Amino acid sequence: MELFFATHQGRVTIGKWDLDAFNLSDGRRVLSKKTFREVLELSTNGGNTEALRKISNHPAIRGTALASAMSVFESPITFKSNRGKLTEGFEAEGLITLCKFILKAREANVLQSADLMRTARAAEGIIVSLANTGLIAMIDEATGFQAKRKKGSLQDIFDKFLRTDYEEWNKRFPDEFYQEIYRLRGWEWNGRSVNPPQCVGKFTNFIVYTRLAPGIMGELESRNPVLENGERLVKHHQWLSDDVGQPALSHHIFGVITLMKVSATWPAFIAKLVKAFPQYGDQAWLELEDLD
Repeated sequence: MELFFATHQGRVTIGKWDLDAFNLSDGRRVLSKKTFREVLELSTNGGNTEALRKISNHPAIRGTALASAMSVFESPITFKSNRGKLTEGFEAEGLITLCKFILKAREANVLQSADLMRTARAAEGIIVSLANTGLIAMIDEATGFQAKRKKGSLQDIFDKFLRTDYEEWNKRFPDEFYQEIYRLRGWEWNGRSVNPPQCVGKFTNFIVYTRLAPGIMGELESRNPVLENGERLVKHHQWLSDDVGQPALSHHIFGVITLMKVSATWPAFIAKLVKAFPQYGDQAWLELEDLD
Protein backbone atom coordinates (compact mmCIF):
# COMPACT_ATOMS: atom_id res chain seq x y z
CA MET A 1 0.00 0.00 0.00
CA GLU A 2 1.36 3.41 -0.99
CA LEU A 3 2.26 5.61 1.96
CA PHE A 4 1.69 9.31 1.47
CA PHE A 5 3.45 12.10 3.31
CA ALA A 6 2.52 15.63 4.32
CA THR A 7 4.27 18.34 2.35
CA HIS A 8 2.75 21.10 4.49
CA GLN A 9 0.85 21.20 7.74
CA GLY A 10 -0.69 23.67 10.17
CA ARG A 11 -3.78 24.44 12.25
CA VAL A 12 -6.92 25.85 10.69
CA THR A 13 -9.54 27.68 12.78
CA ILE A 14 -13.22 27.05 12.05
CA GLY A 15 -15.42 28.96 14.47
CA LYS A 16 -14.39 27.89 17.97
CA TRP A 17 -12.41 24.87 16.76
CA ASP A 18 -8.77 24.43 15.76
CA LEU A 19 -8.11 21.50 13.42
CA ASP A 20 -4.83 19.89 12.40
CA ALA A 21 -4.64 20.27 8.61
CA PHE A 22 -2.27 18.79 6.05
CA ASN A 23 -1.45 18.98 2.36
CA LEU A 24 -0.43 15.52 1.16
CA SER A 25 2.08 14.57 -1.49
CA ASP A 26 -0.72 13.53 -3.88
CA GLY A 27 -2.46 16.92 -3.62
CA ARG A 28 -5.21 16.00 -1.16
CA ARG A 29 -6.14 18.24 1.77
CA VAL A 30 -6.63 16.24 4.94
CA LEU A 31 -7.84 16.89 8.47
CA SER A 32 -6.53 14.69 11.26
CA LYS A 33 -8.85 11.91 12.39
CA LYS A 34 -8.75 13.15 15.98
CA THR A 35 -9.72 16.76 15.30
CA PHE A 36 -12.22 15.68 12.61
CA ARG A 37 -14.15 13.75 15.26
CA GLU A 38 -13.69 16.39 17.93
CA VAL A 39 -15.14 19.19 15.81
CA LEU A 40 -18.35 17.17 15.29
CA GLU A 41 -18.38 16.06 18.94
CA LEU A 42 -18.51 12.40 17.90
CA SER A 43 -18.01 9.97 20.78
CA THR A 44 -14.75 8.01 20.85
CA ASN A 45 -16.61 4.70 21.32
CA GLY A 46 -18.19 5.07 17.88
CA GLY A 47 -21.79 5.14 19.10
CA ASN A 48 -22.75 8.32 17.33
CA THR A 49 -20.95 7.25 14.17
CA GLU A 50 -22.84 3.97 14.03
CA ALA A 51 -26.15 5.74 14.65
CA LEU A 52 -25.44 8.12 11.77
CA ARG A 53 -24.63 5.17 9.48
CA LYS A 54 -28.07 3.73 10.19
CA ILE A 55 -29.67 7.09 9.46
CA SER A 56 -28.07 6.96 5.99
CA ASN A 57 -30.68 4.32 5.10
CA HIS A 58 -33.64 6.36 6.35
CA PRO A 59 -36.21 7.02 3.58
CA ALA A 60 -35.69 10.77 3.97
CA ILE A 61 -31.96 10.37 3.28
CA ARG A 62 -31.63 7.25 1.15
CA GLY A 63 -31.33 8.06 -2.54
CA THR A 64 -30.10 11.62 -1.99
CA ALA A 65 -26.61 12.87 -2.80
CA LEU A 66 -25.86 12.98 0.93
CA ALA A 67 -26.61 9.30 1.60
CA SER A 68 -22.97 8.35 1.06
CA ALA A 69 -21.60 11.04 3.40
CA MET A 70 -20.67 8.52 6.10
CA SER A 71 -18.36 6.70 3.70
CA VAL A 72 -15.69 9.23 4.64
CA PHE A 73 -15.12 7.20 7.83
CA GLU A 74 -14.62 4.01 5.81
CA SER A 75 -11.56 5.38 4.02
CA PRO A 76 -9.14 6.85 6.57
CA ILE A 77 -5.90 8.07 5.02
CA THR A 78 -2.64 7.00 6.62
CA PHE A 79 0.30 9.31 6.00
CA LYS A 80 3.52 10.57 7.52
CA SER A 81 3.41 14.00 9.09
CA ASN A 82 6.23 16.51 8.61
CA ARG A 83 7.82 15.07 11.74
CA GLY A 84 7.75 11.56 10.34
CA LYS A 85 4.90 10.38 12.60
CA LEU A 86 2.31 8.02 11.15
CA THR A 87 -1.01 9.88 11.22
CA GLU A 88 -4.58 9.10 10.19
CA GLY A 89 -6.98 11.60 8.69
CA PHE A 90 -9.95 12.18 6.41
CA GLU A 91 -10.29 14.30 3.29
CA ALA A 92 -11.23 17.83 4.29
CA GLU A 93 -14.17 18.20 1.91
CA GLY A 94 -15.73 15.14 3.58
CA LEU A 95 -16.31 17.31 6.65
CA ILE A 96 -18.53 19.69 4.69
CA THR A 97 -20.52 16.85 3.12
CA LEU A 98 -20.91 15.18 6.50
CA CYS A 99 -22.20 18.40 8.08
CA LYS A 100 -24.79 18.77 5.31
CA PHE A 101 -25.87 15.16 5.85
CA ILE A 102 -26.30 15.68 9.60
CA LEU A 103 -28.32 18.86 9.08
CA LYS A 104 -30.49 17.08 6.51
CA ALA A 105 -31.14 14.34 9.07
CA ARG A 106 -32.09 16.93 11.68
CA GLU A 107 -34.42 18.60 9.20
CA ALA A 108 -36.08 15.21 8.62
CA ASN A 109 -36.50 14.74 12.41
CA VAL A 110 -34.52 11.48 12.46
CA LEU A 111 -31.94 12.44 15.11
CA GLN A 112 -33.33 10.72 18.16
CA SER A 113 -30.70 11.29 20.85
CA ALA A 114 -29.32 14.26 22.73
CA ASP A 115 -25.79 13.32 21.58
CA LEU A 116 -26.82 13.43 17.92
CA MET A 117 -28.60 16.76 18.37
CA ARG A 118 -25.40 18.12 19.93
CA THR A 119 -23.51 16.87 16.88
CA ALA A 120 -26.06 18.63 14.65
CA ARG A 121 -25.50 21.91 16.50
CA ALA A 122 -21.77 21.49 15.94
CA ALA A 123 -22.36 20.79 12.24
CA GLU A 124 -24.48 23.91 11.97
CA GLY A 125 -21.72 25.95 13.63
CA ILE A 126 -19.17 24.62 11.15
CA ILE A 127 -21.33 25.46 8.12
CA VAL A 128 -22.00 28.97 9.43
CA SER A 129 -18.29 29.52 10.10
CA LEU A 130 -17.35 28.27 6.65
CA ALA A 131 -19.73 30.79 5.10
CA ASN A 132 -17.02 33.35 5.84
CA THR A 133 -14.13 31.65 4.08
CA GLY A 134 -13.56 28.58 1.92
CA LEU A 135 -12.17 25.52 3.68
CA ILE A 136 -9.62 24.72 0.98
CA ALA A 137 -8.23 28.27 0.97
CA MET A 138 -8.08 28.26 4.78
CA ILE A 139 -6.15 25.00 4.88
CA ASP A 140 -3.69 26.11 2.22
CA GLU A 141 -3.05 29.35 4.10
CA ALA A 142 -2.78 27.66 7.50
CA THR A 143 -0.32 25.03 6.27
CA GLY A 144 1.77 27.49 4.27
CA PHE A 145 0.99 25.64 1.03
CA GLN A 146 0.33 28.93 -0.75
CA ALA A 147 3.92 30.03 -0.36
CA LYS A 148 3.52 32.88 -2.83
CA ARG A 149 0.90 34.54 -0.64
CA LYS A 150 1.38 36.06 2.80
CA LYS A 151 -0.60 34.42 5.57
CA GLY A 152 -4.00 36.00 5.92
CA SER A 153 -3.85 37.73 2.55
CA LEU A 154 -6.78 35.82 1.08
CA GLN A 155 -8.89 36.46 4.16
CA ASP A 156 -8.02 40.17 3.99
CA ILE A 157 -9.22 40.28 0.38
CA PHE A 158 -12.42 38.39 1.22
CA ASP A 159 -13.14 40.71 4.16
CA LYS A 160 -12.87 43.73 1.87
CA PHE A 161 -14.65 42.40 -1.20
CA LEU A 162 -17.37 40.22 0.33
CA ARG A 163 -20.18 40.44 2.84
CA THR A 164 -20.72 38.06 5.73
CA ASP A 165 -24.24 37.54 4.34
CA TYR A 166 -25.80 38.25 0.97
CA GLU A 167 -27.84 41.37 0.22
CA GLU A 168 -31.25 41.60 -1.41
CA TRP A 169 -31.12 41.36 -5.19
CA ASN A 170 -30.40 44.58 -7.10
CA LYS A 171 -29.65 44.85 -10.78
CA ARG A 172 -25.86 45.01 -11.15
CA PHE A 173 -25.28 43.82 -14.72
CA PRO A 174 -26.64 46.29 -17.30
CA ASP A 175 -28.55 44.94 -20.30
CA GLU A 176 -25.70 46.21 -22.46
CA PHE A 177 -23.39 43.55 -21.00
CA TYR A 178 -25.66 40.75 -22.20
CA GLN A 179 -26.56 42.46 -25.47
CA GLU A 180 -22.87 42.58 -26.38
CA ILE A 181 -22.42 38.90 -25.50
CA TYR A 182 -25.37 38.05 -27.75
CA ARG A 183 -24.00 40.19 -30.57
CA LEU A 184 -20.55 38.66 -30.38
CA ARG A 185 -22.00 35.15 -30.23
CA GLY A 186 -24.35 35.83 -33.14
CA TRP A 187 -27.50 35.25 -31.11
CA GLU A 188 -30.80 37.10 -31.37
CA TRP A 189 -31.43 39.44 -28.44
CA ASN A 190 -35.00 39.33 -27.12
CA GLY A 191 -34.46 41.11 -23.83
CA ARG A 192 -33.68 40.02 -20.26
CA SER A 193 -37.15 38.52 -19.77
CA VAL A 194 -36.07 35.54 -21.91
CA ASN A 195 -33.81 33.11 -20.07
CA PRO A 196 -30.32 33.18 -21.63
CA PRO A 197 -28.46 30.02 -22.69
CA GLN A 198 -26.95 28.20 -19.70
CA CYS A 199 -23.43 28.93 -20.93
CA VAL A 200 -23.93 32.67 -20.30
CA GLY A 201 -23.39 32.02 -16.58
CA LYS A 202 -20.06 30.38 -17.36
CA PHE A 203 -19.15 33.28 -19.62
CA THR A 204 -19.91 35.71 -16.79
CA ASN A 205 -17.67 33.80 -14.37
CA PHE A 206 -14.85 33.74 -16.92
CA ILE A 207 -15.24 37.38 -17.99
CA VAL A 208 -15.92 38.92 -14.57
CA TYR A 209 -15.45 36.97 -11.35
CA THR A 210 -12.16 35.17 -12.15
CA ARG A 211 -10.65 38.60 -12.86
CA LEU A 212 -12.17 40.67 -10.04
CA ALA A 213 -9.68 39.88 -7.24
CA PRO A 214 -7.44 36.99 -6.11
CA GLY A 215 -9.44 34.03 -4.81
CA ILE A 216 -12.84 35.70 -5.22
CA MET A 217 -14.24 33.18 -7.72
CA GLY A 218 -13.45 30.21 -5.47
CA GLU A 219 -14.76 31.99 -2.39
CA LEU A 220 -18.03 32.86 -4.14
CA GLU A 221 -18.40 29.20 -5.16
CA SER A 222 -17.93 28.27 -1.51
CA ARG A 223 -20.36 30.81 -0.06
CA ASN A 224 -22.94 30.42 -2.82
CA PRO A 225 -22.84 26.73 -3.82
CA VAL A 226 -25.07 25.02 -6.36
CA LEU A 227 -28.15 23.55 -4.63
CA GLU A 228 -29.70 20.14 -5.26
CA ASN A 229 -32.00 21.67 -7.89
CA GLY A 230 -28.97 22.75 -9.92
CA GLU A 231 -29.38 26.46 -9.12
CA ARG A 232 -27.66 28.79 -6.67
CA LEU A 233 -29.51 30.40 -3.77
CA VAL A 234 -28.63 33.93 -4.95
CA LYS A 235 -26.56 35.66 -7.60
CA HIS A 236 -22.82 35.88 -6.93
CA HIS A 237 -22.89 39.69 -6.93
CA GLN A 238 -25.24 39.69 -3.92
CA TRP A 239 -22.23 38.67 -1.81
CA LEU A 240 -20.09 41.64 -2.86
CA SER A 241 -19.51 44.39 -0.28
CA ASP A 242 -20.90 47.91 -0.82
CA ASP A 243 -17.64 49.79 -0.25
CA VAL A 244 -15.19 47.63 -2.25
CA GLY A 245 -16.80 44.66 -3.99
CA GLN A 246 -19.67 46.43 -5.76
CA PRO A 247 -17.58 49.41 -7.00
CA ALA A 248 -14.92 46.97 -8.28
CA LEU A 249 -17.63 45.00 -10.09
CA SER A 250 -19.08 48.14 -11.73
CA HIS A 251 -15.65 49.34 -12.82
CA HIS A 252 -14.78 45.95 -14.28
CA ILE A 253 -18.10 45.60 -16.14
CA PHE A 254 -17.66 49.07 -17.67
CA GLY A 255 -14.19 48.10 -18.89
CA VAL A 256 -15.42 44.78 -20.27
CA ILE A 257 -18.31 46.40 -22.17
CA THR A 258 -15.83 48.83 -23.72
CA LEU A 259 -13.73 45.90 -24.97
CA MET A 260 -16.84 44.21 -26.32
CA LYS A 261 -17.88 47.28 -28.26
CA VAL A 262 -14.53 47.55 -30.03
CA SER A 263 -14.49 43.83 -30.90
CA ALA A 264 -16.02 42.53 -34.11
CA THR A 265 -15.98 38.86 -33.11
CA TRP A 266 -16.08 36.71 -29.98
CA PRO A 267 -12.46 35.46 -30.39
CA ALA A 268 -11.28 39.04 -30.87
CA PHE A 269 -13.00 40.07 -27.63
CA ILE A 270 -11.54 37.12 -25.67
CA ALA A 271 -8.05 38.00 -26.93
CA LYS A 272 -8.47 41.60 -25.69
CA LEU A 273 -9.99 40.42 -22.40
CA VAL A 274 -7.17 38.06 -21.40
CA LYS A 275 -4.63 40.77 -22.18
CA ALA A 276 -6.40 43.65 -20.45
CA PHE A 277 -7.74 41.70 -17.44
CA PRO A 278 -5.57 38.63 -16.64
CA GLN A 279 -7.14 35.97 -14.49
CA TYR A 280 -6.08 35.73 -10.85
CA GLY A 281 -4.75 32.41 -9.61
CA ASP A 282 -2.89 29.55 -11.21
CA GLN A 283 -5.83 27.71 -12.76
CA ALA A 284 -8.16 28.98 -15.47
CA TRP A 285 -11.80 28.23 -14.74
CA LEU A 286 -12.58 27.78 -18.41
CA GLU A 287 -10.31 26.99 -21.31
CA LEU A 288 -10.72 29.26 -24.30
CA GLU A 289 -12.00 26.40 -26.44
CA ASP A 290 -14.78 25.84 -23.88
CA LEU A 291 -15.93 29.40 -24.53
CA ASP A 292 -16.02 28.98 -28.29
